[in-house]
Amino acid sequence: MLLARLLSPALTAGALDLVGADGRRHRVGVGTPTLTLRLHDKALHRDLVMNPRLRFGEAYMDGRLSIEGARSMISWRC
Repeated sequence: MLLARLLSPALTAGALDLVGADGRRHRVGVGTPTLTLRLHDKALHRDLVMNPRLRFGEAYMDGRLSIEGARSMISWRC
């Protein structure tokens, strides 16, 4: 998945699982994932690659993206 390959260099600490609309799971980062991003729409892959800052929030609000394990995000440093 292109999105997983683009996220890998950006994630320097921790790990997350990225589950595509086809159900395939991709591990991004090293270690035990503390977060799972689940994409429910095939077009969302392209949207997130093209304009992640806008499309991430839109997809979450539209229900096209769900976040599991979000409580642990509080400890993440951006």
